[in-house]
Amino acid sequence: MTVKQAHDVSRQIETKLKAANSNISEITVHVESGPDHVSKELTEDDAELRWFIEHVAKRFDEVKRVHGIRTRRVAMGRHVVLRCQFDPEMSMKEAYKITTNLQNAIKSACPGIDRIDIQEEPEPRYV
Repeated sequence: MTVKQAHDVSRQIETKLKAANSNISEITVHVESGPDHVSKELTEDDAELRWFIEHVAKRFDEVKRVHGIRTRRVAMGRHVVLRCQFDPEMSMKEAYKITTNLQNAIKSACPGIDRIDIQEEPEPRYV
């Protein structure tokens, strides 16, 4: 993707977010290139790591569910991406604090993980 293409995508995101909520005054979209040394997404041997992450997340009562765990091998180790669901009324500040603690707990036990990206999302509520 070129710089112009990435910029166009980020502008579309900004426009849609501002249209959805008029109280938003500024949005910063961080654009970065995927590392050239990403070789493949692991599917054959990440079950143990996925189990471990789910197990560690149980230490945090506020985390209602962990899902979407993906692992990629990179030159220096692994890159892990996952989603955590929280009570929809919880503040983003609190959710971010919890996911940062979760991230630190995972990395301290698994030094081969180079990077962890956690997306905070609301737990769906069923009536």
